[in-house]
Amino acid sequence: MRSERVFSAWDVPVIMVPDPEFDFEALVHSQVEEEDALAELDTYNPFDSQSPLSLPPSTPTHSHPPSPSPSHHPIASQSAAASASIPQPQVLQSLTHNKKQSRCNCKRKQEEEKQQPGSTRKIPCCLWRKHTHAAEPIVSEFDVADAPHATSGYVGIAEDTWKQQHTLEELLGPKFKFQHCEWQGHAATPIVDRQGHVITVLAGHPDDPDWESVHTEAADRLEELRRHCHLNDNQWKHRRGCFAA
Repeated sequence: MRSERVFSAWDVPVIMVPDPEFDFEALVHSQVEEEDALAELDTYNPFDSQSPLSLPPSTPTHSHPPSPSPSHHPIASQSAAASASIPQPQVLQSLTHNKKQSRCNCKRKQEEEKQQPGSTRKIPCCLWRKHTHAAEPIVSEFDVADAPHATSGYVGIAEDTWKQQHTLEELLGPKFKFQHCEWQGHAATPIVDRQGHVITVLAGHPDDPDWESVHTEAADRLEELRRHCHLNDNQWKHRRGCFAA
């Protein structure tokens, strides 16, 4: 029986293990220390903004050695440089917004210029270079100022009796004295009178190597579908001429 500081004798038999080097107490302490170290690693937050330069807690003694100080860490410097060179999403969104805003401002300015009295639309420089500066006009002896004209677009009703077909030799002969100008159908070519007034313009066609096959196919398609088009009498007979409109 126990009485104050006097204890009874140990009567339980001693437990014997096969391995005499087995130290249960030392293994328990080792596992407890390792669990404490792993618990500190689990609670570490690498995205904590309060301490951006702090390192995670030390790993157990049997793991890899800790990394050098962040101030001398070359990988951190390379990562920072790489992240600085990559455009951030906010910067890309800002550039896209600026482009949209610029287009809206340009369109609004054009609409305001159209509303002003006497204003004319400004022709882009690329069109000037292609269709105006690069064009070689065909100058005729005709003078628009001497030609009869009317205040309206309709002089009278067109009739078939007014039409007469002429051959090319007749037009180039001494009666009409027309000038024959060869045109390849590509470059824009204006026809002007002797004062420089534009009478008409040979528009040409786009700079597309496939344009010949494209417009030929379109013309063949229209010719094929023409027999399916039916017009009434008012669409065939009108003051604009003897053609369907």
